Amino acid sequence: MVLGTAVRTGRWTGAGVAAAAAGAILPDLIDKPLGYLLLGGNLHQGRIFCHTLLFALLVLATAVLMGRQKAGGLPLVFAAGFLLHQLLDQMWLTPVHWLHPLLGPFPPAEPIDFFRWSLSAELTSISEWAFLVPVAAMALTLFHPLAPGTSGPILRRAGRRAAPFGVPLLLALAAAGVLAGLSLLPFSLMTGSTPGRDWIIALVASAGAAILVVREESLYMGRGDEGSGDRVRSAGW
Repeated sequence: MVLGTAVRTGRWTGAGVAAAAAGAILPDLIDKPLGYLLLGGNLHQGRIFCHTLLFALLVLATAVLMGRQKAGGLPLVFAAGFLLHQLLDQMWLTPVHWLHPLLGPFPPAEPIDFFRWSLSAELTSISEWAFLVPVAAMALTLFHPLAPGTSGPILRRAGRRAAPFGVPLLLALAAAGVLAGLSLLPFSLMTGSTPGRDWIIALVASAGAAILVVREESLYMGRGDEGSGDRVRSAGW
């Protein structure tokens, strides 16, 4: 979602956010059910086809072609979200997966209760909770026009109230990422993570804070709000 706010894809910033978010979650939406359910008897892992460099290049090439056919910048934003997913997963650390099929088939993994482990990892990861507030604020603010009835303004007000906490939380997360990357903290920001990912989290959080500051006005301009002059000057956004 932070990536989507950094680009201008039209009059509604939410379109870019939706495209980036869709690209960022697509690899897991496809590979996790495929690797743990449909192919669980042979693979039992969630980083397979959509986590390969080949698939990422295909997504990027498709986005470029669609952009040339007057599809706008949304396909490229989608591709950027897709590539960012592989960056955060540090796929280059497992070349047999990332460079598939050049290095042979995917190696089978030991069976685990992935969905229970994943839920536990999400709930115990500091980075997930720190990202929650700014992401929720952006979602409420940008997508309130889609809410039915009179709930839209209520959601937008909720997003505005949460907004001032976004930048401070991201900056705190960036600082914690640096400390964890330097092994100055007794824990990683993500359960089962590595110092390398802590550095990536610090970079993403810093970029997110900068983007939120720069794109303050766009974040508060929902579809149909253009020209209203209703700019919110909340501290930190």
